[in-house]
Amino acid sequence: MIRLSTLVMALIAYGFSFAQITVSSSTVTDPTCPGSCNGSIQVTPAGGVIPYTYVWQDGTGSTIGSNTSSISALCAGNYSVTISDASSGGGTTTIYSEDFETGAASWSLSNVVGPQGADPNFFTVSDNEGGVAPGGCGVANNGDNTLHITSVFNPTGGAAYDAGGLCGLLFCPETHVRAQSGLINTSGNTNLTLSFDYIANGDLPNDQATVWINPGSGWVQLGGALNSTVCANGQGLWTAYSVVLPPSCDNIANLQIGIQWDNNDDAVGTDPSVAINNVLITTPSAGVSNPPITQNFTLVDPVAISITNVATTAANCNTADGTITITASGGSGALQYSIDNGATLQSGNTFTNVLSGNYTVVVQDANGCQASSPITVTTANGPSVTNVITVDPTCNQSDGSIDITANSPNGGLQYSIDNGASFIGGNVFTGLAGGTYPIVVQDASGCQVTSSATLNPANAPAVNAGADFAICAGSPATLNATLLTPNPAAITWDNGVLQNVSFTPAATTTYTVTVTETASGCTATDQITVTVDPIPVINISVNTASGCAPLVATFTSNTVNSNSCTWTFSDGQSFTGCGNQTVTFNTTGCVDLAVVAVSANGCITTINYPSITCVTGGPIASFTPTPSLLSSESAISTMINNSTGATNYSWNFGDGSNSTAVSPTHTFPVGAAGVYTVILTATDNNGCQDQDTAKITVEEELLYYVPNTFTPDGDEFNQVFQPVFTSGFDPYDFNFTVFNRWGETIFESKDASIGWDGSYMGMMAQEGQYTWRIEFKTNKTDERILLYGHLNLLR
Repeated sequence: MIRLSTLVMALIAYGFSFAQITVSSSTVTDPTCPGSCNGSIQVTPAGGVIPYTYVWQDGTGSTIGSNTSSISALCAGNYSVTISDASSGGGTTTIYSEDFETGAASWSLSNVVGPQGADPNFFTVSDNEGGVAPGGCGVANNGDNTLHITSVFNPTGGAAYDAGGLCGLLFCPETHVRAQSGLINTSGNTNLTLSFDYIANGDLPNDQATVWINPGSGWVQLGGALNSTVCANGQGLWTAYSVVLPPSCDNIANLQIGIQWDNNDDAVGTDPSVAINNVLITTPSAGVSNPPITQNFTLVDPVAISITNVATTAANCNTADGTITITASGGSGALQYSIDNGATLQSGNTFTNVLSGNYTVVVQDANGCQASSPITVTTANGPSVTNVITVDPTCNQSDGSIDITANSPNGGLQYSIDNGASFIGGNVFTGLAGGTYPIVVQDASGCQVTSSATLNPANAPAVNAGADFAICAGSPATLNATLLTPNPAAITWDNGVLQNVSFTPAATTTYTVTVTETASGCTATDQITVTVDPIPVINISVNTASGCAPLVATFTSNTVNSNSCTWTFSDGQSFTGCGNQTVTFNTTGCVDLAVVAVSANGCITTINYPSITCVTGGPIASFTPTPSLLSSESAISTMINNSTGATNYSWNFGDGSNSTAVSPTHTFPVGAAGVYTVILTATDNNGCQDQDTAKITVEEELLYYVPNTFTPDGDEFNQVFQPVFTSGFDPYDFNFTVFNRWGETIFESKDASIGWDGSYMGMMAQEGQYTWRIEFKTNKTDERILLYGHLNLLR
């Protein structure tokens, strides 16, 4: 079976063209209410070659969806969809990609492009700000590395979206840095598109992330600032970015792209906050294919509900005889009305039998869209308050007063300034301290009207203790309250703190400042909380305080309150991490250790451990065997000990025997040739050891005997003429020959164990003198030896 994609690509290769892509139908659903984002668009393409590919963009050109013929959750605005078909083989070819999974080897990070504050933010690559598909909220440590901004105060953190008031204190020193790619070769490619996923947010235009390009002629900004939505949990919403690169980027060998972070350190905004993932540069695929088509759409909000008038008629006191009539227009479909904030709705716009009081009218259309307005139904034929005169008390005194003027057709007015708990017939209240008083006026029919009055003490001082702040445990703090009123006043603090004098808080504490005005003695207070963050407590121990090189030592860490740790040894080795460390020391001498621990809030503790472990050099084993070449007949050698730094010695002679002497003399097995490996183990008083070895060779001596007479007469003695070879010869390279007086060979043997029995050609040879010749090779030197002699054969 031929796959569709294979067939399509084959047709493209032969120049076959397809019917143009069109949008045969589309369904646009506007948002149901003004400001809501529940609109949608559905398209049905025709022509071309299925399957189709879709890219949805909003009015700013940002990609908001792909690979689907519909999109939802849309607000009012302009949108477009670009549709490609299968004839383009997928539509694009990728000429550059970087997903930062293995770091960013070809990128240079944190290139400074403007003024930098102390401890500025910097770019890094990690999954502390993990990559998430567009539409997902930021997460940490999900295994998907991204390029992101972080700070020296929290280098293992991701992009912070909720720095808030800490912006000026910790996270947001002035920063102007750009992460830049290496050179990108676009030779032979045009119509380039740059795309990536991002999260970005800041106090625009002061704190912002921007995209930059360098087509070989210098860096220029591409478009406006990156800005994505912040999720409800304070993390960024991953968003898709796509833009067509300018023609200056086409067909060059040295294109660069960059992401820039700028922060003006004004302590405003939710920053630092930018992360980048899945960077792509693509170009349209080659071949004869249908061009993509783009269809534009506009979603509009429905006509809003407008409440044009709310008319009321007053209600008689304590009687439900008032009315509310609502006049409204707009909306979708039939309108419904409510005077209880939408709890109940009715089709009529007039409400009767209404008590006096405050109401919230709501008008709702057929889509559930609403508009609201507050309204008050007044009281008819009841009391009314026409005037309230107040006299403020002096500071710390109860000499204020409230004078209430009211009237009622029912007469019999009574007055209360404690919200109706008690009434008096008089309308003037004296001897009052500062504060707010709830007024109730009641007439003879029991009908009431309410109001209120506030008395402010004259010449009252005011003070500001300052903003809450945090310090590291053991660090000093200084409190400096500000007097907000002009009259002279004394400033005092509780908890033994003095104004503008440094002290060291032991724990998180809320301090109260009191100001006492000099002239009147009036006081005012304010509070400030000083949070004491715990500092790291470093506790390091080592299992091996001293030993021989190489010394492997394990350091146990019981450090607490630490987020990051750096270990530095005086021999040049350094490590990071707050857990245990196993370190190998190869250099003799004592080693110092310095440990720096940093808490999550930036509190730092440093501790030094001088000579935490010491490495000794140990002995040096050395000896010379004298001699090292021995004879098997006298295999004796003395071991001349040249070791230094040792107190004990152990010898292994390689023949199964041992010694503990300093320079022993040893006899190796007599008569047995061979090579022996002698091992000396030297040990010092600390138990440190070293070894030296030497080879001793024992050579076999050449031993043989050749008789000169034999008597092969049939008795039991001297019947065979045979040379006797004991040792030192190669039995596999041996030749023995006997000649008569005329030089004729009468006997020959290649086996040293076989001699001449005095016969020749099956008969006994004559008495007389014969000549012999022996040729053989020695074991000692592989030398070939040739011997001649005479023998006497007697009967």
